Amino acid sequence: MEIEIVDILGVRADEDEIGFKLGWRDALGYFGQIEFTQDLDTGKIRVDSEHTGKEFVQTVLQALGEKSELD
Repeated sequence: MEIEIVDILGVRADEDEIGFKLGWRDALGYFGQIEFTQDLDTGKIRVDSEHTGKEFVQTVLQALGEKSELD
């Protein structure tokens, strides 16, 4: 599966946790969102991937890196 588009949809922070949300779309027109949240007390990172699995989350993150411009 080729991820064509990855966008940062939002960033949030409060006293207990921080997080960000990515939107993605693949070459077949399928799309979704992945939300990353880190608990500031424990450091634990949770990922809500709409049940797509860890391998798919890594694919989206790789696509984000590949489509990014580095300064």
